[in-house]
Parts: sequence; structure tokens; C-alpha cells
Amino acid sequence: MGMKYCGNCGNPMKDDMRFCTKCGTMFGGGIQQSESGGNLEKLCGYNLVIDPKIMTWQHVHDLGTEGAVAFAGKHAALQKEVSDLVFEIMSDGETSALDKERVCSRVFDMAKRMLQNAISMMEDVEPIYEFRRQAVNQMISDLCSSGDEASVDEIRSMQVEADCGYRLIATLNGPYVADLIKSLQVNPASLSAENRSALIELSVQYNELWKSFMGRLSSYIGYGGEIDFAPTPGLASSFWDSYVLLTDALSSADIEMIDETSWIDCLEPIRRASEFRGEPVDEFINNAKSEIAKRIDLKKKREDSAYWADHPEKAEEKRDLDNKIAQLEKELEPLVGKLGEAESNRSKVLIDIDILKRKIKENEGSLVTCDLPLVFRKQRKQWKSEIDDCNAAISKLQSKAEELEGPIESAKKAADLKRQEIEAVKALIENLREK
Repeated sequence: MGMKYCGNCGNPMKDDMRFCTKCGTMFGGGIQQSESGGNLEKLCGYNLVIDPKIMTWQHVHDLGTEGAVAFAGKHAALQKEVSDLVFEIMSDGETSALDKERVCSRVFDMAKRMLQNAISMMEDVEPIYEFRRQAVNQMISDLCSSGDEASVDEIRSMQVEADCGYRLIATLNGPYVADLIKSLQVNPASLSAENRSALIELSVQYNELWKSFMGRLSSYIGYGGEIDFAPTPGLASSFWDSYVLLTDALSSADIEMIDETSWIDCLEPIRRASEFRGEPVDEFINNAKSEIAKRIDLKKKREDSAYWADHPEKAEEKRDLDNKIAQLEKELEPLVGKLGEAESNRSKVLIDIDILKRKIKENEGSLVTCDLPLVFRKQRKQWKSEIDDCNAAISKLQSKAEELEGPIESAKKAADLKRQEIEAVKALIENLREK
């Protein structure tokens, strides 16, 4: 296969590629469609995979935020073009089963590489650390030459801004993979064993991308605390929606095989950050655990409906049990409310603790960064004093948090007992189905 070069940036490209992986320029030519090939041949010319060896951190940094946003826009347009083409092929009644399977295989392979590279890009945090080291050294140099006071907050902001474009490009492939798989129009019934395994693997990879995204945010902390750079509820919800879309074709049994704890692990930092910023804590944070359970339950209900339709003789008995579950869930509701109130009271105390810990880290960071006693004598004395005061306040708040454990445990026990009753009735329904 021949080579060509991007007319915009000079990046070498395979002759059939329609997209420069370095600058995002699209090309209309280069792909000759035969009468026998048509859309299938056209699809082979697309490549959405972003190569981290080309799209390096330094390259994106040189592009700047505007350049990164422009690249993302070009890539979004290309992704839509590919998704529309895949949808058209899979919807065409004249497309053979063999050709559809070939399309599925190509899309799954491309999606796998997209997520692998996205994870690789997200986990490469060394450039962030190097940028921070250089910024700190420059700050100290400026201080020694001019005597101007240094700003730790400024460095924190600089490293976040410097990584903004790279983080944006690295995360592109997450939502795009979900859209690509959706365009295949597969479902549990039409999904082959091979593609089912591939889709489960993609779902696991997507969760790894989310975990690596959270890890990258923590690399910004430097002199602050976890609430400084926790993702917003809206961003978390966006990632979650794409994950739901990606796994829509899987059965409830398939989903149960996937570790989804990374979504739960992110909730507390997001909650604390939102409350610290005075922002409303949305439904995603409050109900993420139940949302996961609800999604699995919905898929199971879809599968169960077919069974009960084929066994009408058991349907009446099941309705009685369903009514009993509904009554128990009604009784559970105020118990959950009481538990939520108790946990909220404790959460407020923990937020206060986090604020103090963040202050301690800021002061400790300032002491390390500004290791010039003669210049920062007064400031260093003040920072150390504030650290001592914060530690004393934290000790009192921790005691208060421990006192609130009792009401939480009591409310949790009452709610758990009611949930056990519900699960016992659900077990009766399962036994009824298995008979």
C-alpha cells in the first residue's frame, strides 16, 4: 500500500486513509470505489484510531487549546461520517450476512484499538509532572531575581490548563466507540458469540478509560486536595450515558460479569467537590448505585417478559408476589430517607475535614516550594501555625464524625432488613420461574 502526506501538516499517511491522525484534516480522495465494493470498500478507508506516538502531549500542547478543540471538531465530524456509513450498510437489506459480519469485525477491531490508545494516552502523566517541575523552578528563579511573591495557585492552574487539550483528545474515543457500536444495530439475539465476547471486552476497556481519566485528574492535585479537580457531575453523567449505550446490546448476565466499581469509587470525591463548590448534587451522584442495579434489573425484566408470556399458568401467582414486593418497597422508602439524612449529616462533617486537609496540603506544598527561609520567614511561620490549627480542628471533627456513625448504622440496619424481605420474595419468583 502506498503512502501520501497530509497537505496541512506533512504527516505521512497510508494511501487509503481519509483522516490525518496528527492534525485532523479529512481527505475526500484516495479511495476508489468499485462496483462490487461500494460502501463496504469505502468503510475500509476510514480509521478513527488516534496514535499516541503522533498525538504526543508536547504536540497537543503546541497546538494550544484552540487547536485541540479544532482537532476534536474534525474528528467528531469524521466519526459521525463513519457511524452513518456503518448504519447504512447494516440497514441495507441487500447486504449479505457475511458482509455484515465483516463490518462488525472491522468496527469491533477499530473500537478496541481506539480505547487501548485512549487509555495509553490518559495514563501518560509524566509530561504533567515535568511541566510542573519546570513551572516551580521558573517560579523560584523569578522570585530570586525579582523578589516577587510566588503563587502556588497559579502553578496549579497552569498545569490543568496545559493538559486540557491533551485530555480532551485522549477522551474522544470513549463516546465515539459507544456511537460506533450503536450503529451496528446489534442486540442480544443477533449478537454472535465472538462479537459478544468482543463487546464485553470493550465495556471492560471503557471502564478502564474512566478509571484512568479519574487517575489523571488526581495527578493535577499537586498542592491541593481531591475535591479540587474531581470531575463535575455533568461530565461523569456524560461518560456514564456513553457506557450505558455501549452495553445496551448485552444481556443482564453479561453485564453482571463486568466490574463497574470504578463508577461507584468516583462518587464520593464528586459529591464532596460539588458540595464544596456550592453546586447541587445531581441524581447521578445520589443514585449511581441504584442506577446500575436498575439498569441490570430492566434488562432482566425484558428477558423475563418473554418467559411469562409463554407460561400464563404461573402469571397470576407472580402478580401476587409482585404486589407484595411493591408494598415492601413502599415501606422501605422512609427508611432509606432516614438513612440518607444521617449520611448527609456525616458528609457535611467530612467536607469540613476535607477543606482543612486541603489547607494543610496547600501550606505543606508552599513550604516545600518556597524553601527559602530568609525570604519567606514570616510566611513559613504563618503556614506552620495554620497547619497546627487545622490538625487540632480535624481531630475534633473526626470525633464528631465517629459519633454520627451510630445513627447511620441504626438506619442502615433497618433498611437492610426490609431489603432482605424484598429479596426473599424475589427469590420466590425466581423459584416459580425455574419450576
